[in-house]
Amino acid sequence: MPKRALDFNGYFVENAMATFRNLKNAGMEISPIPVVDSIVFWQRMDDGNPIWLGQTGVVSNVISGTEFLAIIGSINIQEKAYTIRRHVHDGLKVIGFVTP
Repeated sequence: MPKRALDFNGYFVENAMATFRNLKNAGMEISPIPVVDSIVFWQRMDDGNPIWLGQTGVVSNVISGTEFLAIIGSINIQEKAYTIRRHVHDGLKVIGFVTP
């Protein structure tokens, strides 16, 4: 039986952190491990504290359990390699992956 796509209609909003919260509150599984075609969510950290800003992308390739390629961008779309870092003081921290 083919896998049925989840209905994401209404969960995605202009803010990455609000979208992540919407998906989580809807009971969608949040994984700490990258999977091809999953949506990756990053949260911005400022002086060790999470703030409301974030970023999303789509995992295009998995290199290892902590390294992956993702396609991101709002103006210039690009594919880059990323490493999951558990302790981020300033910058973007991966907070989870959602697989449609």
